[in-house]
Order: sequence, then C-alpha cells, then structure tokens
Amino acid sequence: MEIRKPNLFVIGLPKAGTTALYCYFKQHSDIFVTEPKELTYFCNDLTNINRKNIIKTKKEFLSHYNNVKSQKVIANFCGGYVFSKKSPKEIQEFNPKAKIIVIIREPVSFFLSKYNHLLRNFNISMKFEEFINADKSFKKELLNYPGLLKNYLRYFPNNQIKVILFEEFKNNNQQTIDEITDFLNVNKIKVKEVKVNKGIEIKHHLLRKLLVEKIRANPASREWIPYRLRVFYGEFVDWLTGAPKKNNNELIDKELQRKIKHKFKPVIVKLNNLLHDKNLLKKEVDLVKIWRYKDTT
Repeated sequence: MEIRKPNLFVIGLPKAGTTALYCYFKQHSDIFVTEPKELTYFCNDLTNINRKNIIKTKKEFLSHYNNVKSQKVIANFCGGYVFSKKSPKEIQEFNPKAKIIVIIREPVSFFLSKYNHLLRNFNISMKFEEFINADKSFKKELLNYPGLLKNYLRYFPNNQIKVILFEEFKNNNQQTIDEITDFLNVNKIKVKEVKVNKGIEIKHHLLRKLLVEKIRANPASREWIPYRLRVFYGEFVDWLTGAPKKNNNELIDKELQRKIKHKFKPVIVKLNNLLHDKNLLKKEVDLVKIWRYKDTT
C-alpha cells in the first residue's frame, strides 16, 4: 500500500506559536501530525541547525507517515523551512498541491521570546542588548522577512498559502483555528485551550540548572526517551523551578525597543505591502500600526 505523503507544510517562524498549532491539530480527526512535532527534511542547505536532526532520505521521511489513515490533511512541521532557500522548490516538486502555513511575529517580541528561552535553559548568560547584537544570523534572516516569503510565492499560488499573525492567534485561538480549517477545507471544531511554552521567571536557579544539564549531558537521550515523555519532563522542570513571567515587552528598555523597531521598520513596511499585494492579509490589518512601528523615528 502506498504511503500517503504530506499535503500541508507549517514552515515557521520559530517562537511564533507552531507548537500550540500542532497541539490544536492533534484535536482534529481529519488532520494527521507526527511525533515528534518537527521533521526536518527539505532544508539541508541550512548551516545553523543540528545536522543530526536532518532526515536524509525520502524513505525515512515518509516512514513517519505510516500510520496515516483517512485523514484529509497530512502535516509536516519544520521551523527551518522558512529560512531555507531550497525548501520552497523541493516542497513544490514533492507535492505541487501542498498548502503552506506560516506564522509571523513582531521582531522585538520574537527576539525577547528567543532570548528568554535560551536564558532559562542556560544556553546564554548575556544581557538582552548584547544578545540582540550577537545574534547576527537570525537578525539577518528577519531583516529579509519579505524575501523569505517571496521564495514561497515563487513556487506556490496565493490560494495555497496562509499567513497567520502570532498576536491574533494568541488572542483568539478559536477564530484562528476556524480560519485555518476553512483554508484546509476540513470541518470546524471547538478546540480545547492548550498551554505550551509559557514564559517563566526562574526562581530556583541551581535546581533548574541541575535538571537541565542532566539531560544536556546525555544528548543520546533524545533518541531513546519518547517524545511525549521529553515534553512532560520539560513541563515538570518549568513547574518545579519557575513562576509566571511578566509580559516580554515590559522587560526591555523603552529606548532600546525603539532603536530595534526603527531598524526593522522598512522591513515591516515591505512585508505589509507584499502581503496586501498578494491578498494574504485582511484589508483592515496594518502591520505597521498593529506592531506599533508607526512612531519609531
């Protein structure tokens, strides 16, 4: 029996709600998702991802879809696809009728979320301003926001691409899921709220470092510990060692926030114009206004 192949690709961005979307998809009987969430196959040109996590053969990639039954939508999640120059062409050659979902997020908010994630897992110890200056690869990619999406528009028609705003998704999960089910031509469902990747303030640093380093010291554990158990362990560590965190934007100096937004403003204007030209944003949605880039001079 021939294995049915993915017909939906959720291409990112990282730290923009793809894990929440994955959990909502798991609630829908007509959508198939894999475990683990991300399968990295169509982006072997990227150098800033762990090469060990890349699936090297089509056979291995498709083996993750052996359990597809009657689901109409078969999804592949990978946050790296949006940054890859090869992904759009390779995905189009793999399945020209595939649909694409991309979630976009305001850059300052994105960098703060990424910074806090790395900080609480002891990957970095620098201040945010040092991080934003040091993180050149992601900054370079985000400054090319419009170019990244143009790569997909070159290979896929507008009606096969759905752009979601992280802020709208976060504020109204149900409405966003309704829009996505319409896009995918599957039945609407009443979703149960999920809470994933919630920001926390570390209250027990030594205990957290011990628990985090215990897993990091044994990278092979990712191979033999089941995905669900790894997720549960991460949630348990957060619960045991953390407390709810303030809004990200409250943790950044206002002047620094203004400077970053000033640098990104031309990109946001281009992105806004591109998405409106391609009818990928509602007419009433203005990214410059919603993301508060209007007064950043």
